[in-house]
Amino acid sequence: MTKLMTFIMLIFASNGQEESKLFRILGNTVYISNAADLISTEFALSRGATEANPLMRNRAIRIPAKVVMPFVFNRITAKLYQDHPKIAVVMRLVTTCGYTYLAARNFQISVGW
Repeated sequence: MTKLMTFIMLIFASNGQEESKLFRILGNTVYISNAADLISTEFALSRGATEANPLMRNRAIRIPAKVVMPFVFNRITAKLYQDHPKIAVVMRLVTTCGYTYLAARNFQISVGW
């Protein structure tokens, strides 16, 4: 339990280095693309698709996880930015691209393109 509390305290500790505008924008795009993935997943599921990720098949897990994951991810990358800003920027960019791809793929499956 002590390690968990230490980890949580590290996530919420204040940042020392000023974040770039690009980094902050990418943080917002993580939220937006994740929301698009959630919306498109729910839309696809309502049209008869099945969730590919077995952990996310349960709606009671999927929705809270989709709300919490981008917040935790952005906090972790904010901490990483302090020592490795380029890696943190790339991580946010790749994550945004991944969520955007998943959202587009979900809509594609939904409408039968």
